[in-house]
Amino acid sequence: MERPPGRGLHSSDNRLAHFAQKGLSLIAVIGVLAVITIGLSLVTPALVQIWDRRHQETERVQLHHITDGIRTYLKQNKAFPPALIILSPDYVPFPSVPLTQNERGYARYYFVHPNISGFDDAIGLSSSELPDARVLLISNLTRDESPTITNVAEFETWWATDESTTPGLHIHRSNVGFLFHQLTIDQDGNGGSYQVNGTATDSGGGPLALHSNYHFTGTSIQFDEADSFVSPDVQFALTTNTTYWYDPSCPVGKQWNPLDPPCCVQVFTARDEFTTVDYTGNNGSQNWTNDWQESGESDGPTSGKMQVAANSHCAAGNCFELGGGGSRDRMRTFLNGLHARGLS
Repeated sequence: MERPPGRGLHSSDNRLAHFAQKGLSLIAVIGVLAVITIGLSLVTPALVQIWDRRHQETERVQLHHITDGIRTYLKQNKAFPPALIILSPDYVPFPSVPLTQNERGYARYYFVHPNISGFDDAIGLSSSELPDARVLLISNLTRDESPTITNVAEFETWWATDESTTPGLHIHRSNVGFLFHQLTIDQDGNGGSYQVNGTATDSGGGPLALHSNYHFTGTSIQFDEADSFVSPDVQFALTTNTTYWYDPSCPVGKQWNPLDPPCCVQVFTARDEFTTVDYTGNNGSQNWTNDWQESGESDGPTSGKMQVAANSHCAAGNCFELGGGGSRDRMRTFLNGLHARGLS
């Protein structure tokens, strides 16, 4: 059988054309990939920076939320949280793992100043301890920072650390001294008792020791006039610097009072009703230190323009009269001459 002329040559040309088409397609793909690779090499650093900035900002915001949660815990519990995990979910709206770890999976660390780590609100902070009412949060997005803080020097070193010099490091500092108020409890005699945040201090009949410490805002304060605390005669929540003292010489029910005004304000009366004809009368609760003294004459209480005379209009039967003579110029007074007498 005879093969049609030119068939073999035509088939070869088709195969060459097919291979040429495939070759051009592969070159195009390689070119595209090369362009993508170059593009990614240019874009990737920018994307990494964007992602890193997002993580940094997220960490700052989350540490701020945690600090707010710590302050809320302090206000409600009158104590420092023993660990971050206890803040979830009531005080910080994070699950426990995101609370204790940052977005990169590295641990966050929480420290209370060592000087007040054993704080008890019933005892409070002294004036020298109040500046130490501080907490630290430490986190690193590039590694587990694992800081060691076991003493004051180490705490102060981290407090003063410039985190901007260490990539990924975040330090959140919080001074919580503003949450405290000073409570001063003094006494002017033996006796009394009181409770601070549910813990009683009894005098046992002796003098109470001076208490002058700082306690959380809202701390329950109760005072009892009994020598051993049973029930409060005075109670309040601490909201400002406050001073109270105990004075057993005051009436029952008023022995615990603020220093200003004084615990027991006693009212004294100095009075001369002239029940006898003299200048020596003492009819008030407080005695005069000396007798009435005449001014401009010295003839005593029975004569002259100044005298003590019988008068039925006066409650005591006598009056101090100034002027003498007729009834028109006669004056009755209990007050004239006060400058001449003093109180003992």
